[in-house]
Amino acid sequence: MGPFCTNYTAKDSNESYSILIGPFCTNYTAKDSNGSYSILIGRPFCTNYTAKDSNGSYSILIGPFCTNYTAKDSNGSYSIHIGPFCTNHTT
Repeated sequence: MGPFCTNYTAKDSNESYSILIGPFCTNYTAKDSNGSYSILIGRPFCTNYTAKDSNGSYSILIGPFCTNYTAKDSNGSYSIHIGPFCTNHTT
């Protein structure tokens, strides 16, 4: 696993799911037990995301160089913390 945000696993209080990340953090696909949805990234260096699934959309705010995330949906919020170079982490 090299740099450029290639793979991580995010967990919240209910379950966990994988987020597979392409080169340079430009496109994500997230999957959970219910299905999959895309996360398209608008700016370089992973500074801002909007994720949409079949139920709606929510924002993921991301710090410089993908070091810290906060994800919010209609049910609440949870944090995704990402280590150096976003290589592989479970939170």
